[in-house]
Amino acid sequence: MDKQPKITVITASYNYENYIAEAITSVINQTYSNWELIVVDDGSKDNSIQVIQEFCRKDSRIKLITHENNINKGLPETIKLALSCATGEYVAFLESDDIWHKDNLSEKVKALEKYNGADFIFNDVEYFGNPKAQNDMHLWEEKFVKTLLHEKDSNKILRSELIANHVATFSCAMAKTEALKECDFEAPFKPYLDWWLWSQIFACGKVVYINKKLTYWRKHEDSYIQTSKIDYSFRAKLAKLIFKNQKTLNFIYALINQKRIQKLFRPQVGRLNDILVDKMIKNSGTKLEFYTIVS
Repeated sequence: MDKQPKITVITASYNYENYIAEAITSVINQTYSNWELIVVDDGSKDNSIQVIQEFCRKDSRIKLITHENNINKGLPETIKLALSCATGEYVAFLESDDIWHKDNLSEKVKALEKYNGADFIFNDVEYFGNPKAQNDMHLWEEKFVKTLLHEKDSNKILRSELIANHVATFSCAMAKTEALKECDFEAPFKPYLDWWLWSQIFACGKVVYINKKLTYWRKHEDSYIQTSKIDYSFRAKLAKLIFKNQKTLNFIYALINQKRIQKLFRPQVGRLNDILVDKMIKNSGTKLEFYTIVS
């Protein structure tokens, strides 16, 4: 790349006054300096705003935005508000209870230099906070990291992403601003907004995975996804969004992804899901470009 791109860091803040100072400090400590941090507070009732304002006074690159009348609007509207104010060519996300490695942004910029025009870059993560998270990390490495490292067929990566999200957390993701603005934000299951967004970019973009633990993902009882229940119909709604013109295949896919079918015929449903998504990818002509950077 001819120049160092400006990166907008987006942090959605909601009642994490005990953690957000660590998150912001990890952005300030980045070895890459051409960034702006937009923190949107989504109606916090604690002292989060006061903590953020103190950082704003010290560093002009940090901006605090709130919804009108400080009301709570939820994550989709919070991210859309931040996007409307973003001036960077790329948007990197950091949740307000997570922390970045100091080289997080510099490693992503290196990836942009290697794969010019990349639409989406994400990295491996390190869990911390809740000791039980070690089990989650093992699951992540077994199910997803091995797939990302060893699968050479980009369409199989796309199929896998449409069936289960491979991007561990918002805090490991960076996307081209234009690509994000073109996404549909109306996720039918709000805790899976990230999966909803990333799948849209995967379906028609250039994606890079960095096999380095550049994000420290805090796991605790109040974590957003921890308090959520799985919606078994989500996959079908995602496929309908990505493959708009394949009504028959979408109907079958929705039928087998009902909760009761999943419970009764889980192994068979899994294999049939693979077949149906492969067929939809082939029919649509969708082409993912997927690259891996191994540490």
